[in-house]
Amino acid sequence: MAIKDKKLQNMLSKKDIKIFIFSILDWRKEIITE
Repeated sequence: MAIKDKKLQNMLSKKDIKIFIFSILDWRKEIITE
């Protein structure tokens, strides 16, 4: 179970990082277009 939980945590953290990067890219786009 511990291994499964760790795998899930890694997947979630990767997902969060992707969302974080995309939000920064969107934010930069908005500033450039203004």
